[in-house]
Amino acid sequence: NRNLRWNIASSLGAKFGLPHPREALPILHQLARDERRFVWRAAAAALIRILRRHREMSGEVFGWNDAKTAIAVVKKYTAWNEKEDRADLLDSKATP
Repeated sequence: NRNLRWNIASSLGAKFGLPHPREALPILHQLARDERRFVWRAAAAALIRILRRHREMSGEVFGWNDAKTAIAVVKKYTAWNEKEDRADLLDSKATP
């Protein structure tokens, strides 16, 4: 049922997934592979919320080659993380 899958993804992006990202990722990975846009977009939204708090997990998520459509959306909305990280790196090198 697509509504049930949407509800699961949405709850993982809020109450459960944020404090327990390691447990949420396998479920979101499965939902991100769903062919229905309604479902994979909910998974992508949950992943965006999780990655904003847990940047260290981005490498694992961005390696999901079987969920390219959803991951493209996640990358688009977390691109600021990469830019910010590069700016921090440049600032730290410039400071003596």
